[in-house]
Amino acid sequence: MQAGRECGLIPAMKSIVMYAALAAAAFASAALAQDDEQPSAARLALARACDARFAANTNRYAGDPARFVARGVLADKAARTVTLDAFTTGVGPGDVAEFFLITENSGHGYESLLTAFAKADDVCKAIEFIGVPRGRGVDYDRYVFWPKGERVIATARIGDAPPVPLASLMKDRQTGAPVELTGFIYTGDRRDAAGAFIGDSSGPGSIASCYNEPITALDIPRLALQSEVYENFVVGPAFPTNADLRVEIVLAPEPRPADSPQRVLDVALAFTTNGVAVDGAAPAPLAEALATLQASTQAARDVYAAATWAAELPVAQIRDACRVLKMLDADGGVRLEPPVPGDPYYKAFVPNESWRNRAQRPTQPCELRFDAQGKATLVVIEEIWKDGEIDPELKVSEVAGIAAEALPTLLAEKKPDLAVLLVFAPGAMRYGDLKPYLSAVLATHPNLYVFVE
Repeated sequence: MQAGRECGLIPAMKSIVMYAALAAAAFASAALAQDDEQPSAARLALARACDARFAANTNRYAGDPARFVARGVLADKAARTVTLDAFTTGVGPGDVAEFFLITENSGHGYESLLTAFAKADDVCKAIEFIGVPRGRGVDYDRYVFWPKGERVIATARIGDAPPVPLASLMKDRQTGAPVELTGFIYTGDRRDAAGAFIGDSSGPGSIASCYNEPITALDIPRLALQSEVYENFVVGPAFPTNADLRVEIVLAPEPRPADSPQRVLDVALAFTTNGVAVDGAAPAPLAEALATLQASTQAARDVYAAATWAAELPVAQIRDACRVLKMLDADGGVRLEPPVPGDPYYKAFVPNESWRNRAQRPTQPCELRFDAQGKATLVVIEEIWKDGEIDPELKVSEVAGIAAEALPTLLAEKKPDLAVLLVFAPGAMRYGDLKPYLSAVLATHPNLYVFVE
């Protein structure tokens, strides 16, 4: 079929396609020269070779629905592969690196293994072209701490060397082991109004990151906060020190068993007074429900669980359940999803218990205290610093009998610059009675901590 279509393509149309490819290549080469004032002769040669491949592929596969072509990118839908042109940056063994692969305009070549000639958006289009669905990156403002999506296996061929897993080229200094060998999560979700991946205009220009970067096409499949892995993840000993070596990267979907084609498993956990309902089933004891989820994680599924709380649940039971969830919310366990609108993040119910003592707090946010009848009092604590004193004097004032709708205004008046609220509630208090207060301030005070009394 491909040969028939190509033979039927009139010469004039082939000339137009070739001209468009060459024009795009010339523009890209000019951009390269602008971004790098003195690119090496080797880099320029790699760019010209990349442009030539782009032009040839554009001409060869014009009108072919089984191929996706862009500068530095060739995707084959039948083979389910994406091939990228890239080059080494000059980082060497032992150097700190935060990225496996970046774009040319990233500016982070000093901390990346490789640079791709492709745009991040074209890489995303190619990955989706071969059938990998778009996932979701981390978004700390929305309590999204886990990257989510199907796995992509990446190999890198440096020069004439045999291909190796891309992630094996970086190691964890603490363990001495490769950073990751089970594939990358395809996130690719941050889009502008036109639907383009914003990694080409915002963020660090990451195509594949070694930490949980909010704007990256590919993320590693576990929790890796930038602050926690920085300087621990370094370039591996086998990586060449030479800059501007040609690298061919091949991306492919993770092989999956026929009975489990998707790695991502979304689960709804509805906590009730009768137990936990999993995906709408009859409520079961918490231990039984969690055993079911654990079996899924052991079957090479990534379980993403969204928890909700019945209005009748006592706050103490929510606290106890959240303690269990916190232990499970880890690599190899159950990945907790962000809360539903109106609910706080589940870790609000497992605060630092030392903060009950005002002297142990780093600062003094307002306290919202409920009595046994459910009536609310706002406690305002003012720090008064005196000369020669190590600790401040605490001046306490109270506003009793407040309603949920009045809470945002009061907090804005009393503590306008501190987006933290400590809540003290009786263990027997129903969540349905507490929730209106929490929901009222989530937008302005996302840092909620609920202490059960």
